[in-house]
Amino acid sequence: MGKVALRVSLFSLALGGLCPKSVSAAVAYLQGAYATPRTPQTTVQVTFAAAQKTGSLNVVIVGWNDTTNIVSSVTDSQANTYQLAVGPIKQSTVLSQSIYYAKNIAAGSNAVTVTFSGSASYPDIRILEYSGIDTTNPVDVVAGAAGSSSTTNSGSVTTTNAADLLVGANTVVTLTSGPGSGYTQRACAPVQTATSLRIG
Repeated sequence: MGKVALRVSLFSLALGGLCPKSVSAAVAYLQGAYATPRTPQTTVQVTFAAAQKTGSLNVVIVGWNDTTNIVSSVTDSQANTYQLAVGPIKQSTVLSQSIYYAKNIAAGSNAVTVTFSGSASYPDIRILEYSGIDTTNPVDVVAGAAGSSSTTNSGSVTTTNAADLLVGANTVVTLTSGPGSGYTQRACAPVQTATSLRIG
């Protein structure tokens, strides 16, 4: 089954290494959704369009435009347990971003709820479902960084698996024009963020 190597930056968030030690099923992206309310929020809910599959991995990428609030909880309607993988990474007093995950999820219709400690400015929530990921210990490695440049760069990770699925995301002040070389865009909110993946 696959493993996850997570790297995060306030500029770019890369969740990498969902990769097999021994592969019983191919690693695959199943679906994603996002919410980007334009007013401060204490709670944001995002719903998967289709029923989820038993044993999948949910990845929740949370970005917001302040550094005073924190994520208090990530829950969903199927009672899956979410863990913080990396973050919060903060850029000055402007942006924050974290990645959460739930392993070996229950099947069925599902909505993910992110609750903040206060009214988070311009929250951006992206939810992703992957299959073929290790259901017991999905996280391989994590890393994080924040920066300021014309190109998103979260730095590198060294995974322990021969082939990994890398998932990257960013929260930026301006806009994201598209995924990096070798990546496929999976979710892109109307402003400020993007999520992409690469299988390598």
